[in-house]
Amino acid sequence: MDKSFYSSILNGIENFLKEKGYHRTVDADLEYFTNGERAVTVEYDEKDKLLRLKNAVLEEGSEVKWNEMSAWFLDENSTEADKKSIENDFVDSLSELIGVKTSTLINQQQVDLPSKRAKADTIDIEGMTARFLAMYPVYKDAYKENVAVYGDFLYDKFFTDYAVPELRKALQADNKKQINKQIDLYNTCYLKGDEAVVTTVVYTVLGGALLGDAKLAENAWAYMDKAQYLKSAVQQMLKVLSSEKNRKKYL
Repeated sequence: MDKSFYSSILNGIENFLKEKGYHRTVDADLEYFTNGERAVTVEYDEKDKLLRLKNAVLEEGSEVKWNEMSAWFLDENSTEADKKSIENDFVDSLSELIGVKTSTLINQQQVDLPSKRAKADTIDIEGMTARFLAMYPVYKDAYKENVAVYGDFLYDKFFTDYAVPELRKALQADNKKQINKQIDLYNTCYLKGDEAVVTTVVYTVLGGALLGDAKLAENAWAYMDKAQYLKSAVQQMLKVLSSEKNRKKYL
């Protein structure tokens, strides 16, 4: 793992923890944050390529027992967007641990809706989100809330919370109109999207909706005659993730 990437994550949570009375320290080669009563650390599991956020209650005379709070898959292909998502998730987890209610960092009324604009004919996350919200305007406030609460758009959480249920609902009801609209949207994003969009379409949305549900997957294939490249990518992804070992590695 890139050391600068790791350091950036630590610096991000340090800014939050400092405000709560924590300071950074190193003890026996372990770097962590503590307020004297509780400790927080971030460890990288090289074998599983997982970045783990852990905490422990400090009691004099007792062995320190670390409890995992959150974990993210991290490898050489991880991006700056991934780093921001990890940092936001870790801070959110720490907010719940410390008992600080996540506050609205930005007034929702100040959050602009995303644009469909494309750079060099490529759809980015903003463009994908704009297309999704045009199809489901009911989630516009949810988008604004996501940005307001996290200070940045946590797109993986947004699409997991709203796009996945919409796709599953349409497939379960065999709602042809809704299924075709959604498949067309995700196929366009897959074919024209950047790396973050392609990963979101294949893993977050289609994977989230179909993984572990063979009947739902079969129903989806029936609507993907005009989306063969996307269909092939999702089928390959589901095949890889059919192994519990691989699920732990990639999810």
